[in-house]
Formats: sequence, structure tokens, C-alpha cells
Amino acid sequence: MTTFYHYRNYKLYNSLFSGLSIGSVFVIYTPLPPITYSIGGIFLAIAMWAVAYLYPKILNRHSYYKILLFIELLPFFIILIFIFSYIFISRSTPLYIAILIYSFYQIIFIFGNYLLRAETMIFHHKQAIMALDISKQQGSFIGLILAFILYAFIEWQQSFRTPTNYDKQEQIFYIHLVLLINQILVIHSLIRSFQRNR
Repeated sequence: MTTFYHYRNYKLYNSLFSGLSIGSVFVIYTPLPPITYSIGGIFLAIAMWAVAYLYPKILNRHSYYKILLFIELLPFFIILIFIFSYIFISRSTPLYIAILIYSFYQIIFIFGNYLLRAETMIFHHKQAIMALDISKQQGSFIGLILAFILYAFIEWQQSFRTPTNYDKQEQIFYIHLVLLINQILVIHSLIRSFQRNR
């Protein structure tokens, strides 16, 4: 059985990540030409179509855990890539780093429908689904508020150095340090959720 308490924590931390990161991707994707999103959308649609054909084999608890763990490791690597790029390559995101991060997020989106279907199948009781959705909304809400506070604080600090010119990349860098801690909590709570199955 899945440890429901830990899985609820996982949903909260996972949604917290979404709330914290939602503004950062727009800055990271700045170097990408608009055609990238059309090409990415085409490949995403084809890949989601292919995953749907795999449902008879992968719509089960064991596959769900393995795929979900893989999906949660991707944001961890995305964060490390961005931090490494910012510190060692360039303070502004290079085009190839933006493409790499965009590609990683597209892989995550490929499994979006599958994850929703599998979770509903595993936690099929109304009360469980309600509790998970409440945790998800709480996480998003807290993440958005926390992101606002962090951005406001960083802008306030930057205003002492350059009152009329805010460094967006620096803001995103500090947000990614927070995201790194959060993603470690995401992975830890997910592993704890399925410990009894292993």
C-alpha cells in the first residue's frame, strides 16, 4: 500500500514547486525563438499520443512509481543545470541551455495525462482524491505567495545597488536555490510514499 500521508506531502511539495517556478521559466526561455514552441508542441502531441497506447502496460502502481520518480528527477537536473550555467557559464541563459531546459520540461509534460489517469486509478476513493487536490491547491497557493515574497525581497535588495535596473537572472538564480531544497523534499516524500511497495 502507498503511504497516503507521505503522498499528500509529496503533492504539496510538488505543487509548491509549480508555484515557485512559474515565473522563472519565462525568463529562462527568453533566448528561444517562437518557432521552438510550435516544434515542441508537435513533438509533445505525438509523444503523448504514443504514451496513451502504452496504458494497458503502464497503468499500474509499480509503473506509476517508477515513471513518477523519473519525472521528479528531471526538475532536479533542470535546477542543477541552471545553477551550474549561471555560476560557471553566463549570468544570462545561453540558447543551448534554454533549449535543454525546455526539452526536459517537455518530457515531463509528455506524461501529464498518464500521471493524472494513474493517480485517479490508484487513489479511487472520493475522500482520497479530495484530500490530494486540497494539498495540491495549498502547495500552489503557498508557492505563489512565497515566490512573490522572494522576488519582492530580492528586488528590494537590488534597489540599493541599481535603483532603476533589476537583474531578473539574479532573481531566478536565488529562486532556483529555494527550488533545489524543495525538489529534494519532493523526491524524499515520493520515495517514502511507496516504501512499503518495495
